[in-house]
Amino acid sequence: PSNEFLTDGTATLCWRGMFADPHSGVDAYDVTLQQASVTLALYHQLREQCVNVSHGLPSGATLTVNVTAFNRLGLSAAVTTDLTVDLSSPVPPDAFSYTDRGARGTSIVAQASENSFFAAWDPFYDPESSPVTTQACLGTVPGLCDVQSAAVGDAPGIAWRGLP
Repeated sequence: PSNEFLTDGTATLCWRGMFADPHSGVDAYDVTLQQASVTLALYHQLREQCVNVSHGLPSGATLTVNVTAFNRLGLSAAVTTDLTVDLSSPVPPDAFSYTDRGARGTSIVAQASENSFFAAWDPFYDPESSPVTTQACLGTVPGLCDVQSAAVGDAPGIAWRGLP
């Protein structure tokens, strides 16, 4: 398992490259899904290094995944990881502001500068996983990124200079 979060009710779990046996080769895998020591699903003798699962767990729940690899002689090795179910989208911030030549406001009606724009916001919130990145967009109408767009990570603002 290579991820910390499950972001859907169904998922493909993969463990590629986690097991190797140069002498007799890896023959099969067993996968167990558990929550609080209760087995939810058990997959036996898988030949592929991925399995499609459906867990039905609520957002915030923890799913324990145990993968056991068997070689052709019947010897085994196992890895276990916990995954957090995250079915919720990030919650947008309450506060957004822009600056235009030193003035601060909360709604943009007109931009006096033709070649720069500055904006700031409170962080987005997600109780399970935290947002990975934030996309800032500047457009001529709401929802349209026809002027400028940038991934800003977890930065609390952006400054665009030299706009077209």
